[in-house]
Amino acid sequence: MASQFHEVLGAEIDPSKAERFYLLFKKYDIKPEECLFVTDTLGDILEANQVMVKTIAVDFGFHERKRLKKGNPAMIVSTFSELVKAIRKF
Repeated sequence: MASQFHEVLGAEIDPSKAERFYLLFKKYDIKPEECLFVTDTLGDILEANQVMVKTIAVDFGFHERKRLKKGNPAMIVSTFSELVKAIRKF
C-alpha cells in the first residue's frame, strides 16, 4: 500500500494540517483548487477550508455525519463505493 503514496506528512512535520497543505502546494507547485482532501473529522475539514481545499468527508470514520456537516464539506459519503464515485466527480 505504501507504494500508492509519494509521501505522508504527519504531525512530526507540523502540527497544523493547514501548514502541511502549504508545504505540498509549494513542493508540487499546485493550487488549492487542484486538490481534494478526504477526511473523517470536522477539524480536518476546517483546516482544509482555511486553505481553500475541497473536502470529501466520510461518515464511517471518527466523526458522524451531523458533526461533519458543520464544516461544510463538498460532499459526505457513507461507503467506499460512494467515495470512489465522489472522487471521480472532481
